[in-house]
Amino acid sequence: MPLLKRIPPGLGPGLVWFLAAIVPIVDYVVLPQPHTHSYSYPRDGLDSFAAKALLFLAFAVVLAGFAMLRRRTLVAYGLVVAGTVVLSLTWRWDEIPPLQLIGVDLALGYVASVVPRRGSLGAAAGTFGVLAAYLVLREFFGDDSGTAAE
Repeated sequence: MPLLKRIPPGLGPGLVWFLAAIVPIVDYVVLPQPHTHSYSYPRDGLDSFAAKALLFLAFAVVLAGFAMLRRRTLVAYGLVVAGTVVLSLTWRWDEIPPLQLIGVDLALGYVASVVPRRGSLGAAAGTFGVLAAYLVLREFFGDDSGTAAE
């Protein structure tokens, strides 16, 4: 069997999602910061038990979703989107950062390529629904964030 056929379809998107999630943790929480800080990634953002539990839940749900992408494609994609939302709750973001959406977009591309049209359109509609919910919450709370400028 050719090498590309032996690689699980969730490996690439899963690595992209994982790197996009782990880099800010290492950059803003683990490494010592000279005199800079980030409002999106506060140094004490993961200090509480609830934040650590949500972070663990987000990683577990997303990695499980990417692991089962070939067998239960739509369920796996739902797990990826749900885990991405949980990650945004961990940091108390009111948006999903664009880098985090790259892994979700790659998984949606896989869904569109292997699932019949009705199922893939439903997955895309669900993703747009999640993004629209962030926009509605932004308007509801009157904040000028909620969806990334990108």
